Amino acid sequence: MKEKIYEEFNIKVKYLLYRKENISFFHDDQNYLICETDKENNDLIKLNEIVLYLENYGLYFHKLIEGKNGILFTYENKKYVLMQTRMCYNRSITIAEIINLSRVPLKNEIFINPGIKLATKIDFIEQFLANYTKNITIDLAYYIGLCENAVTLYNLLEEKYFNKSFNHKRVYKDMKIIEFYNPLNIVVDYQTRDIAEYAKSLYFTENRNIFFECLNLFDQKEWITYFARLLYPSYYFDAFETSLTSKNDQEIKKISSKANSYEIILKNLYSELKKYINIPNIEWLNNIDNF
Repeated sequence: MKEKIYEEFNIKVKYLLYRKENISFFHDDQNYLICETDKENNDLIKLNEIVLYLENYGLYFHKLIEGKNGILFTYENKKYVLMQTRMCYNRSITIAEIINLSRVPLKNEIFINPGIKLATKIDFIEQFLANYTKNITIDLAYYIGLCENAVTLYNLLEEKYFNKSFNHKRVYKDMKIIEFYNPLNIVVDYQTRDIAEYAKSLYFTENRNIFFECLNLFDQKEWITYFARLLYPSYYFDAFETSLTSKNDQEIKKISSKANSYEIILKNLYSELKKYINIPNIEWLNNIDNF
């Protein structure tokens, strides 16, 4: 890899630090990351334009470095990018940083209804249903049902009336700054996505409930997109996909044990939202009894 970096970027690297998620090195007092990607060069050029745009709002995502053959380079039949980091502190993100990003308006990026993406996720997960034990199958069917509720809610929305922003593929409680500011993690979605994911992560890892207080971060009209994202069980699907390779279902069991308590949170939140906004009827939430 050292020789490849010199060949592509004319940077002589002394030492490489290999981690699970990236490779890093220092050069001329600057920190660099090498990350694998599935994106193409044209997509990376557009991503660098987003990085420059976000600088106008004081958000310094890592800069993608262009080499002699473009931003993308290939090594041992895998695609990589080289990035110069601007935020590499060894601390976890704060909710304030998530909020700051969520309030940056899109420039001219393409928005795709998340209901379409989640429907694709359901198709992917369902392919595995027949290959697992009865207990896992029952869990999957339940969480697929939650996802279908989120898809229905998203598909009923008129997109033009809701704020969109830059978000992440996933945000979680202990996410480090260096990962948060990695532009490869950027996705376009409704403004509420990252906050909803962060709130779910706090609940399923620390049992902290900030779901109601997060409503104060958005205008009332945005609450329905926030609730739709809370319905989507990303926490379960992430654990399920990890279990496919690790063969360890302990995280899945831990999540499933909180299914009833999370239903109560969803019900109470849904009941509160109905007082202020027009939200479609979700019959099963109306029928849940508190315990």
